Amino acid sequence: MKRFKNILASVDTRLNNHPALQWATALAEHNGAKLNIVDVLPEFPWHVRVAMRNHDQVRAALLAEKQVRLAELAAPIREKGIDVSTKTNSGQSSVELIREVMRDGHDLVVRVSKGPNSRRGGFFGNTSFRLLRKSPCPVWIVKPDIPPRFERILGAVDPAHDDEEHAALNADIIELSRSIAKSEAGEFSIIHAWTMFGEQMLRSRMHADEFADLENTARQGIEQSLDRLLSAHDLSIRDEHVHLVRGEPAYAVPEFVETHGIDLLVMGTVSRSGL
Repeated sequence: MKRFKNILASVDTRLNNHPALQWATALAEHNGAKLNIVDVLPEFPWHVRVAMRNHDQVRAALLAEKQVRLAELAAPIREKGIDVSTKTNSGQSSVELIREVMRDGHDLVVRVSKGPNSRRGGFFGNTSFRLLRKSPCPVWIVKPDIPPRFERILGAVDPAHDDEEHAALNADIIELSRSIAKSEAGEFSIIHAWTMFGEQMLRSRMHADEFADLENTARQGIEQSLDRLLSAHDLSIRDEHVHLVRGEPAYAVPEFVETHGIDLLVMGTVSRSGL
């Protein structure tokens, strides 16, 4: 999997554990890539700036402390022969990280899914969610309690759209999933979750046998589309590691991940929405 050449690792130097940096380092070493370790200091709220007359000096001191800590994190990585740099920014984390990507041409951002002080519910913190929606390059989100290696890698594709953008995205997902599985000596599989548009409305207004025929026709169409997509990658819908599941993707894919013990899910979006 030698496709990444300029990796950005987002860290919080206030913490002692840095799983995103661990994975970014491993990826940089495997790909022969450059690594940039970035920490962002949030801006002080307005009431703090009003109450603290020397807030500029305090912020400068905090940035200096972060830079020292980043240098400490970078030192053992540099000893491995990896080209590593560090940088501290000030502002909103997601905005500053995206600016860094655009300035330095990074081709991957690695970050933990959620910080310990996150107030957002669910799996993703605010910064990770914004990065997934707006980053101009791929984002690798890792859990704070990541496994020592990825044994089961799942790529989620959508063959329902055959325009060039979606075709390129599906190809990237398949090839990236397969290459990660190869580098990790893991198990590679592909999933597509499908539903019928207006299913509830149609089911309530059609005879059962008519709806069954419609459902069967829809499934056949999906199978043909998925098979066309897979054939370009020497795969087939009949392969045991290709899974066509019935259900809303937002529920069916996480359920599959849970029941099959998936360690890494590779997915994407063209429109930056609908995650």
